[in-house]
Amino acid sequence: MSALMAAKLLDCGEIIAVDVQENRLKLAKMLGATHTINPKDVDVEERILEITKTGVNYAVDSSGFPEVVTQALNSLSQSGTVATVGGASLGTMAKVDMGKLLFERTITGVIEGNTIPQLFIPKLIHLFKIGKFPFDKLIQFYHFDEINSAVHDMESGKVIKPVIRF
Repeated sequence: MSALMAAKLLDCGEIIAVDVQENRLKLAKMLGATHTINPKDVDVEERILEITKTGVNYAVDSSGFPEVVTQALNSLSQSGTVATVGGASLGTMAKVDMGKLLFERTITGVIEGNTIPQLFIPKLIHLFKIGKFPFDKLIQFYHFDEINSAVHDMESGKVIKPVIRF
């Protein structure tokens, strides 16, 4: 969702959100997605090509699932880039069509936005204060004694980022 908000902020044009949770797709629309896709309903790669005609220039995988990285790569336009930010464990393997990489496509890993936090975080705070980066829509607060509910809500997709208050 953060990448989606950044794409909206940068006026990237068509912004496609893919998720299996309808509530997250609804939130994605509210945050600026121009299209949403639920993989339970349609073939993701085919639908992206229907929308874009040539594929996407950029894709962000936050799931950590190998099949999503494969779908993202297959959905790229020539010279497109997949950034994976999902927390897959070491040793997790994604199936990659090596021929797709010959057309200048890139897969890259990203940790903490590949930024300098001391510079980037103040910028995000400024954008939040002026209403252009509503990250508060992604979080829900829980008291420490509600930690099990927080985990459940996160795993079920009800909440994007649960925050525990001590």
